[in-house]
Amino acid sequence: MIQLNYGLNYMFDVPETLTVQIILIGLVVILATISVVTGGEKGIRRLSEFNMLLALALMLFVLFSGDTLVLLDKVVNNAGDYLSGFVAASFDTYAFADEGAQEWKMWWTIFFWGWWIAWTPFVGLFLARISRGRTIRQFVAGALFIPLSFMMVWMSIFGNSGIELVANQGVVELGEQALNSPQTTLYTLLEYYPYVGITAAVVTVLGIVFFITSADSGALVLANFTSILSDVNHDAPVKLRIFWSAVIGLITVALLMAGGLNALQSAVVIAALPFSVVIFAIMVGTYKALKLEGSKADARRMIAGGAPGGDWRERLDRALDTSNRAGAAATIEHSIRPAMTQFGPRA
Repeated sequence: MIQLNYGLNYMFDVPETLTVQIILIGLVVILATISVVTGGEKGIRRLSEFNMLLALALMLFVLFSGDTLVLLDKVVNNAGDYLSGFVAASFDTYAFADEGAQEWKMWWTIFFWGWWIAWTPFVGLFLARISRGRTIRQFVAGALFIPLSFMMVWMSIFGNSGIELVANQGVVELGEQALNSPQTTLYTLLEYYPYVGITAAVVTVLGIVFFITSADSGALVLANFTSILSDVNHDAPVKLRIFWSAVIGLITVALLMAGGLNALQSAVVIAALPFSVVIFAIMVGTYKALKLEGSKADARRMIAGGAPGGDWRERLDRALDTSNRAGAAATIEHSIRPAMTQFGPRA
């Protein structure tokens, strides 16, 4: 909201005050509620696709407005640096460095670990919800490698464009702004490119839609967490989605009034600590679920390879040939019983 407020101040001289930021939160919550009520296949999906296309257009504009070949060279160089240093950087605890490096580790590395751990339940369930029917290979490619590749290109193009201005063109204030008020840096960077009025408006719209898509997906996941779904292909009732959307808005206002970004960072790290233990339980549960799926696949192959006739008890026994009693009970409850219920009235 701070960045969004600055963008409106930059374009329309809207004052940067807490009251304006609270009003913006209210507007975002209303739009997010409309999006989450329409469901994942309509509002959330269309907003996300629109935002990605807009972000891609802005990135291409900066790429072709600057020194294109140099920026592309730096993209390749940055990707190589990342891949070659990934393992070493992952295990670097700055044990032999000074206090400044230790502070960097706490406020950058540890904070982002905590940030993503805190987002794990929301992002994981939401991605699983929209990826139903995909294979694990497709899921990993779509949820990990494609976003990672896009973000590496995005950060390289915008980051190196800013570094070029600071290091080679003497725009020192841009570097100082990046350190002291990072939410304003992108607008200042775009001032050195043509059509700054249009690009600033694009950045503001991007900020609004990013907030909306974060809020509506979070509200949808929380609603699904707190309700008993009749079917895996359906989401929680609309009233529950509206409730969680409002709760997200109220919590955002409370954190903003309590201290803004610093309060948010502290809350995220605190929430991530206990959930980091839960992640290990999720790993074990995932392993058991995959093992059960393997047993079901073996059972389906046995059924497909067997004779079409035979005693119905034998065929049912093969269908329930899962790794444990709970798996067989789940198959009966979610597959066989609904099928028999639908078949019964027609008989």
